[in-house]
Amino acid sequence: MIPKAWRGRRSGFSLLVLAAGLLGALLGASPPAPVRDLDRRAFDLRLSLLPEVPVPLEVVLVLAREETLARMGRWPWPRRYHAALLDRLGEARTVVLDILFPEGGDPEDDALLARAAARHGRVVAAIHLAPGQGKAPPRILPPYDALFRGVADVGVTNVEADEDGVFRYAVPLWPVAGGVAPSLSLAGVSLALGLKPEVEESPRGLILRLGKARLDLDGDRRVWVRFSRVPPRVFEYGDVLEGKVPPEAFRDRIVVVGVAAAGAGDVVTAPNGGGVRSLFGAQFNGETIRTLLGGGTPRWIPPWAAALLGALVASLGAVLALFARPLWAALGFGGLVVLLLGGEQALLASGLWAAPLAGPLTPGVLTFGTGLYLRFRVLHGEERTHRLSVFGILDLVRETRDPKEIPERLASVLAEIRAQDGIEVESPGLSFREVFERTRALGVEEALEGAGKEAVVLETPRDPWRFRMIVPLPEEEETRYLLLRWRRSLPLEQVRSVAALAVAADWFARALTEAKKQKETLYQTVAAMVEAIDAKDPVTAGHSRRVCDLSVELARHLGADERTLEEITFGGIIHDVGKLGIPDAVLGKQGKLTDEEFALIRSHPSVGERILAPVSLPEVAKQAMAEHHEKWNGRGYPRGLKGTEISLAGRIVAVADVYDALASDRPYKKGWPLAEVCDLLYKQSREDFDPDVVQAFWEMKAPEDWVPPDRRPPTENASS
Repeated sequence: MIPKAWRGRRSGFSLLVLAAGLLGALLGASPPAPVRDLDRRAFDLRLSLLPEVPVPLEVVLVLAREETLARMGRWPWPRRYHAALLDRLGEARTVVLDILFPEGGDPEDDALLARAAARHGRVVAAIHLAPGQGKAPPRILPPYDALFRGVADVGVTNVEADEDGVFRYAVPLWPVAGGVAPSLSLAGVSLALGLKPEVEESPRGLILRLGKARLDLDGDRRVWVRFSRVPPRVFEYGDVLEGKVPPEAFRDRIVVVGVAAAGAGDVVTAPNGGGVRSLFGAQFNGETIRTLLGGGTPRWIPPWAAALLGALVASLGAVLALFARPLWAALGFGGLVVLLLGGEQALLASGLWAAPLAGPLTPGVLTFGTGLYLRFRVLHGEERTHRLSVFGILDLVRETRDPKEIPERLASVLAEIRAQDGIEVESPGLSFREVFERTRALGVEEALEGAGKEAVVLETPRDPWRFRMIVPLPEEEETRYLLLRWRRSLPLEQVRSVAALAVAADWFARALTEAKKQKETLYQTVAAMVEAIDAKDPVTAGHSRRVCDLSVELARHLGADERTLEEITFGGIIHDVGKLGIPDAVLGKQGKLTDEEFALIRSHPSVGERILAPVSLPEVAKQAMAEHHEKWNGRGYPRGLKGTEISLAGRIVAVADVYDALASDRPYKKGWPLAEVCDLLYKQSREDFDPDVVQAFWEMKAPEDWVPPDRRPPTENASS
């Protein structure tokens, strides 16, 4: 379903879909190098997930590894060892010697190896192709003459890396002067099966046939090597030579003989799922032989098919992104990707074709993502404006405490909306007469007839600002009006979102103003209660105000925000409100208090909570009142809270309360010097007081020459 707001843009969207299809065709037919590399790695992974192909003959490896080299000495070895090995492999169907013997050596050893190969009758030796000069074909480096005559066949041992340096292909037939030469692997398989390889033309391209096995050749006459998850069995060269491996282990099997030791054998980089691994040349030939025995290797689809696939995926991605609902678009594109992955894996499993993944998916993802972006950026201005408006309202409510801050905060949100959608507030808070004068100048004053209680939209074609909205802002005394204006046609809901933001800001400003008045009234009431407390106990007159001021200083030093400072102001003022419930005789008693009287004094935080329970006070203020006699070690009252169980406000007011009690003059004592108060608070930190609050206190209040007691010289501490 195409939303109404988009129907006029369908022609433009059709062009976008066409462009997406062309991009998909281009990237599908001729992907850039990074995409080709990604396709190769994806293909390696997909190929590794296929089930193992059964082969008519088992392939085993006889490798000269470090263990054998340690026993038999440095490579190369005398050729009589290889002759003896061939005698040990007499029951093998075919022996593939992946070792080069280009030149004659010791005549006796050379003759022994040639006779052993002839006796066996099923040995394939390696030849190497050296680059020719200029455009000349490569030069063939065969085994020495006696061995060449003694073996059943020879094959090219060269291999070629792919574009990314990974060896994932084998070349079964190599062009040489006068025709083609089989690879070492193909020669071994042909000898083992007793079949001659045939190359056929087909509508799909060249096909290599070995009996029932069929292998597709690509344009460079290569076949994919299907690396098995379970590698061929490996026997140690030295163990076979010494007779430690029974001859039956090689009966009717293809045996590949080679070197697999560092510095003595060729190493290639081969696929390993989606990664790579290192294989010695003999191991690579073993995997190639298994591939040739099993057949069924697929070929890449032709470029025109890749272009068609890329165009289809990219076009569908663009259509889904631009025309479907977001949820259906995501589900549809996800289904398209799953269908592509599943279809291509099924095609690969059939052994017929291999289609690229990254080639079509890359333009598909690009066009789908671009389509979603365009849809969001161009078509969803309404949602963006609505979101800005909603979050603008939330930010105002969450972060603003002073109504004077609202115009500045509102202006920043409206500026963003104007830059994005072209909607701006022309004038806030106009009277009806002012609105009438403005609209009369535009020639649309008759449209104001319905602007009493509802918003009105005006179209003013003669003005650069073609559209305006008049929004009423009802107040008790007189209704005021908000004017919005914009230049291009926009959905009405989009403009209403901006109007809602401005109306909410106006309402919130008035609500804040009213709340501020109520808070001031509450504060004055609380201050009057504090004065009543001071009247009950003239000895401590001004104590609550001083505790309040010091508490605010401490909180500010500790990094509290303005809201917390405001609430701690309340807490400091009301911290001793509970003393209103304590008899005057107990409060003013000069001598020692009885246990019952002391219990009454200790109850004043709880009494204060009961007195102020019906009053809507900030929670921080109530915590300061209820917890300022709790102690850091948990031995305070009324609840015995410990450590950070005590609110920060309670911990701050506790320090301020004790400081004022010690530093103030009383009829029965002289106020303590500041240094002595600092000493006591410091010593009691971690016992009675929060050490962080005490540190903040002495950082603010301590004399310049004051040093914490535990940092003074011993003599000074003793005298103190």
